[in-house]
Order: sequence, then C-alpha cells, then structure tokens
Amino acid sequence: MTADVRQQLTEALDEVEKVARAATPGPWMSATHNGRSKGIALVGAVADRGTGKAIAVLSGVEWRHEDATHIARWDPATVLRLVERDRKLVADYDRLKSQGRLSPAGYARLDCLMDEIYRAAECWLGTPNVDDALPYDPDDDAEGLDPRDQVERPAGTSEVDR
Repeated sequence: MTADVRQQLTEALDEVEKVARAATPGPWMSATHNGRSKGIALVGAVADRGTGKAIAVLSGVEWRHEDATHIARWDPATVLRLVERDRKLVADYDRLKSQGRLSPAGYARLDCLMDEIYRAAECWLGTPNVDDALPYDPDDDAEGLDPRDQVERPAGTSEVDR
C-alpha cells in the first residue's frame, strides 16, 4: 500500500509540475484598481507590469484583493519549489528503504518520511484525508492495523529491533 501512495503522489506532482511549467513565468504580483477592496483586482507577471497583460482579472467578489494576492503568491516558481520538496521526500524514502537492514534511527527516519509523504499526498491529491483516496478498508484487517503504517523490515528484525 505504501507504494500506492508514493505512486499517486508522484503522478499528482507530475501533473502539477506540467501545469506550472506551462503557466506564465513569475514572479507574479497583484494590484487593485484604486487600492479599494471592492473593485477590480489583477494578477500579472512582474515583467508584464503596465503592459495590459493580466494573468487573472477578478471582479464581482467582495475581497478581490485577497484573492489576487493569494493567486500571485502561488506563481509557477513557488509551486515548482513545493513539487521539488515533495519529490525529495519520495526519493529519500526510496533511497533509505533500498539500503536493506537499518539501524533503529533509520527505521524511525523511514517512518517519519512516510508520514510526510502522506501529508503531501493529502495536499496534492485534493482529498481531506488521503485514506479516502486509497484502496484500503480497515475492516478488512482482522487486527485493525493499517498495513501502510507498517514499515517492511528485513527478515529476522522486529519492532523490538527498532
């Protein structure tokens, strides 16, 4: 099951990266018409300031400036940094897991990385709880243990070895 969430996260990151790379390069900035909270808000690339090229024009909403500021802060460069950060989690997990028998600290680090991968998957997969997106039913496990929480350990090791 662990491989499933890593695969789903990787696929989501691929899609997010593709969209970010196709978007207008940043950095982006936001501006409101006459500085009012009620009016037109624009989001555009800093390089396009004053050219009339806007990435987004927001109108008809009470708090357009906050919306425009939010959009501008999620420019492609920001998104790509977050994608890279989360790809590193998966790569670190895979690298550590491939080392075979680990020290207790290694197993603890593996567990921490898996927790971070689940948090990242919850964010990028757009589900409030990644468990809803994965094919696991706790009622199917007689002991009530989620196999995704269990780190695969080499033969001859146990929880006590951690």
